Amino acid sequence: GVVMVYLLKDFDIIISKGKELLPVSKKEKISDIVSRIDENLKAFFRGQITVCIILSVIYGIGLTIIGVPMSYLLALVGGFGNIIPYIGIMPGLIPALLLTFIQFQDITHLLLVGLVFSIGQFLEGTVITPKIVGTKLGLNPVAIILAILICGQVLGFLGLLLAVPIASVVKVLIDEGIIKYKGTKLFKGS
Repeated sequence: GVVMVYLLKDFDIIISKGKELLPVSKKEKISDIVSRIDENLKAFFRGQITVCIILSVIYGIGLTIIGVPMSYLLALVGGFGNIIPYIGIMPGLIPALLLTFIQFQDITHLLLVGLVFSIGQFLEGTVITPKIVGTKLGLNPVAIILAILICGQVLGFLGLLLAVPIASVVKVLIDEGIIKYKGTKLFKGS
């Protein structure tokens, strides 16, 4: 926590000192690539926040209709838990199920809560995230899924959190590599 405060406080100084170390002949190109990576990461985080807000609204409406106690709080926890792929739904779903059972003591209301979260997750995976995050990053939904699977396998839980940002950085680097390749004699055939 303390390190993060100092890092954020001195971030601009660190960046300017880092730029001074870049080779003069490559400084502009490297700055351009880093700038594109920065834009992609900002777009990713803005997209994630948007997705979380949309999910919170979906959960809030559904849980309120069912009559779940503290539905708005549970909706926020469930929506913003989505930042953590796969398991992020649990901090919202489990308390919602418990409170619903305490309130109504029947299976019907529990199934309705499960349905609300299922609909939210289905929409998030098939429509919301691919349209909002994927479009902003220029990443195909399949690329996002593959990134999550690969990074999750290689880096474990940390990989799940970092998969899409890593994929967006890799995309910028691959795009740059393709531009370089198209400028070569091999590609031009001369």
